[in-house]
Amino acid sequence: MLKKAPLAVFALLLAVAIAPVVGSSPAFGLDLRAQIGGESTDGAFVNAQDVEGETYLFLPAQADLAHIALKSGEGDVEVWSNALGQFVSAADGVNLIDLGIAEQDGSILPSGSNATIRIAGVESSLTIMKSANIRSAFVTTEHDRSYIESSSNHSVTDTGRLVVFAPDSDEAYFDQEIAGIRGRGNTTWTNSDKKPYQIKLNKKADILQDGQKTKTWLLIANAADPTLLRNTISFDLANYLGVDGTPSCEPCDFYYNGEYRGSYLITEKVKVEKNGVNIDDLDDANAAVNEGSDSLANPYAHMKWAVNDRGEKFSYVEGLNNPGNITGGYLVELDDKASGELSTFYAGGHYFTLHTPEIATYDEVKYISELFSDALAAAHAGGEDPTTGKTVDELFDVQSLVATGLAEAFVSCGNGSCGGIFSRTRLHV
Repeated sequence: MLKKAPLAVFALLLAVAIAPVVGSSPAFGLDLRAQIGGESTDGAFVNAQDVEGETYLFLPAQADLAHIALKSGEGDVEVWSNALGQFVSAADGVNLIDLGIAEQDGSILPSGSNATIRIAGVESSLTIMKSANIRSAFVTTEHDRSYIESSSNHSVTDTGRLVVFAPDSDEAYFDQEIAGIRGRGNTTWTNSDKKPYQIKLNKKADILQDGQKTKTWLLIANAADPTLLRNTISFDLANYLGVDGTPSCEPCDFYYNGEYRGSYLITEKVKVEKNGVNIDDLDDANAAVNEGSDSLANPYAHMKWAVNDRGEKFSYVEGLNNPGNITGGYLVELDDKASGELSTFYAGGHYFTLHTPEIATYDEVKYISELFSDALAAAHAGGEDPTTGKTVDELFDVQSLVATGLAEAFVSCGNGSCGGIFSRTRLHV
């Protein structure tokens, strides 16, 4: 949005949406597991869950109800067949259509279908529900979910595996070990049982099958939006208005260690890269001129605060050399709720965080913080900063500014305060 030569980039970042269908802790009263995608996809499975005293099996759209394997650590699993008047073994796969539990087309009524299950001779009631025409993602980790959710600042990362299915196929198109999964977000992470996550892959991959490869993917919980549509509409609108750097996204059913967590939005993380915010990468430039620096290896130990020429506070990492050009690019988030970040600044009454460069020098943060102060002062003054004489046309790409304003006004930023991601490479001064 801030002006550069020749084009400014602004990537819209919103995070909102539905109350979870399950609680904050897994409730697996009945030891029952359904395998998804065949035995070769061992990371894709669904556990039975207790919800308000009832036992459910929340199956993804990819579950083949004509041949689904049900297993238990307590013994053999059998399913009652009204047609046959007897229990049928489900260990090697059972046809729920023939048993009258599923419809002839393999679907299940939205209200679910009741079944009687017998495990090691003990009968239990089970309500089976199945999603329709939506992607599904399965994460299995070394520890249970509480391991990363115990961290209030997302500092705990777990390792594991990610398996993803397309809406119309029971063959997983992505099935790989991941570098890590951790929490993300502020209000949703702190206040909601349905929490958002960040997944980092070992190498770039096209998770949404749209040709866009990246290593870092987000699972947005949509915990405040009962429609589950707000974020999707926001991203689509931003793309329509030509807001560059807007990430691709798609809804998915998300399973964490076999527990259904609800409908999430899987999306690329807004970051500086060719398929994302395509600007110069100051992180790479800083790394190149600070190889072996303890400030780069242990930045929090060298974090300092200072005041810029506009009288605004900013934080930076002391002891770093500047690269040859510090005028770009910067990826900056407006987030008044953020805390504990390395490189930050105040401007125009708001708090900003630098995502690129994350470990920034004194001169870098001073430069970008004064640039933002000048730009916001000009906007607040009706078009021209009374102190510097700089105008909005000089400091902003007006077309980008208008497109962003329209998008944010339309979606109304129902997350408590409106945040966005700014990026720039050059300012006309």
